[in-house]
Amino acid sequence: MNSRGTELAEVPNLFGMNFQALSVAQKVLSGGIAADGTPSADLETALKHTDQSIGEIIQQLKQNNLYDSTLIVLTAKHGQNPRLGSATLVKDNVFTNALEGVGIKVAQATQDDVALIWLDDSKQTNEAAAVLNLLKQYNNPGIDTVYYGEKLKQAGFGDPSDNRTPDLIVKLQPGVVLVGNPAKPSKQAEHGGFSQDDLNVGLIVGGGLVPAQLDGTIKTQNVKTTQIAVTALDALGLNPADLQGAVAEHTQPLPDLLS
Repeated sequence: MNSRGTELAEVPNLFGMNFQALSVAQKVLSGGIAADGTPSADLETALKHTDQSIGEIIQQLKQNNLYDSTLIVLTAKHGQNPRLGSATLVKDNVFTNALEGVGIKVAQATQDDVALIWLDDSKQTNEAAAVLNLLKQYNNPGIDTVYYGEKLKQAGFGDPSDNRTPDLIVKLQPGVVLVGNPAKPSKQAEHGGFSQDDLNVGLIVGGGLVPAQLDGTIKTQNVKTTQIAVTALDALGLNPADLQGAVAEHTQPLPDLLS
């Protein structure tokens, strides 16, 4: 159908959509997963809703004789930090106040479970990093690592000479989240950083294009979500080498699926 559901339309070759229920249910105070791994009632409800919604899609694919020619990929664009239990909430001005207190003006700070910091004067980056590392040493509000200069570039976060790249990136300790008012918490987890809980997500692949011998099997090796795009092009008979990013990063398709 078309986007309004009012008339028939051509079946797309590639279709993507997003379910938000799980992300919201894990972040709200009444949601999430307890430290012992028990999901909250809100999270269970969100899981059931998402499961039923995916079931409806699969049912429609089968009813329209499309299932056997379809590859279904279910994953997440990010995890939540912390995955278990509640976050340690830290006031979101702790880094900017420390910098501006010594005359280093902050142009922009984007913060959740990471802090991306741009300075008015990039020439003060080394001084700013020293301030933050002193803060870590003597009154640590949750700093794990301060990335700047060549260290920022080597970590794959861009060239610091490009003004789109932050002057500093503060990786927080696992479970720490920056918020406006820690005394009035509104969430127990967040995303945006690169902690282990942010980066590790599940990946489920199904549909009629998956070889029958793989049904119900579990692959334990690490793969990257960037491999999904290459796999999708392979499934459509298109050339993954047309993706400049895939060529630059030598991205391979997900293993064993379309062999």
